[in-house]
Amino acid sequence: MAGGWFQRAQRLLAEEPEGPEHGFLAWAATMFALRTGDHDGALQAARRAFDLGRRLGVPDLQALGLVFQGYILVREGKVDEGLLLIDEGMTWALDGQLAPTSSAVIFCRTIDTCYELGDYRRASEWMDAIADCFARMGIEAFPGDCEAHSVGILIGRGAWSEGELRARRACAAMEPMDLTHVGLALAEIGEIRWRRGDLAGAEEAFTRAGQLGSTSHPGMALVRLAQGDVRGAAASIAVALADETWDCLARARLLPPRVEIALADGDGETARAAAAELAEIATRYARPALAAAAECAQAAVLLAEGDPAMAAASLRRGIALWREAGAPYETARARLLLGEALEQHGDRNHALVELDAARAAFESLGAKLDLQRATWLVGSAFHEVGSGRSTE
Repeated sequence: MAGGWFQRAQRLLAEEPEGPEHGFLAWAATMFALRTGDHDGALQAARRAFDLGRRLGVPDLQALGLVFQGYILVREGKVDEGLLLIDEGMTWALDGQLAPTSSAVIFCRTIDTCYELGDYRRASEWMDAIADCFARMGIEAFPGDCEAHSVGILIGRGAWSEGELRARRACAAMEPMDLTHVGLALAEIGEIRWRRGDLAGAEEAFTRAGQLGSTSHPGMALVRLAQGDVRGAAASIAVALADETWDCLARARLLPPRVEIALADGDGETARAAAAELAEIATRYARPALAAAAECAQAAVLLAEGDPAMAAASLRRGIALWREAGAPYETARARLLLGEALEQHGDRNHALVELDAARAAFESLGAKLDLQRATWLVGSAFHEVGSGRSTE
């Protein structure tokens, strides 16, 4: 249907003198090209939208053109260049010059880009700025689709209660008109419940999200793993990766679970391949969260292969990067794994420090299953140290 209307718009404007409508047609062409993975075509169309907006004095087109150019450049690995354009476009959306629809699209694309990069700090700054803008304009909340994108940022920052509240609000707002964003919000609810250890609630949310087309999320695979169904987890994550063939940033979110599940399944070859792919993506995009995920995935493989010293070195780098990204849950999981690596290396005193720090973080976040494991490991390490069997 969209293609039909787009073709009709092209035909109607073909013989008309250049005007703002041509710019909005170029923006529509950007969206079509992105759907098919045609980044070159999308970038060309976004530049045309911006150029027409500049020459014709249409702020909406200038801002949309900037933000979509930035979004495409980020996905091509030109992250710093792309983020500069996105940041500039956001200033247009926040100063009241744009139509509400244009502002909403820009907000969504900005927050979504930050989420894909794991750039929670940048996203938080913009979310605070958006909230201030809404307060000035008398708007009580994000539009439903923007709300759905903001939930992933709240999850990354550890604000899980607020995240679920916003996700539920997004579901209610978008259900009458946009089931895609409802599916996204449900998947985020599933993520929160999985992190909290509510496996039944997570499975329910992920199942409903999948019914609405949200198939490239690793959540159901992680639920299966937590339930002890390793083969089911492996099949689920394989399907999710098969659905993401060209978007490297989307694949980057699937690869750490792929490593974890493959190691649980005793499939070292698959785990090594997934860790290597993640390392390549992290190098290309050069963002703290991606680099942290790559370091931790590599560490998990090294630990499974019997090299706790090298694993510990990777984990220390990963922990520093997760902290830089502002991701407390991932930081805690990395510290837990570091504690295990140090214990295997014979350094039980330092292992206990890391394990106890992870335990405290999980308790603060409300991550019940992780807390149970951390508590057990702390007790085990404390017993070893107290029995005088530490090498320190």
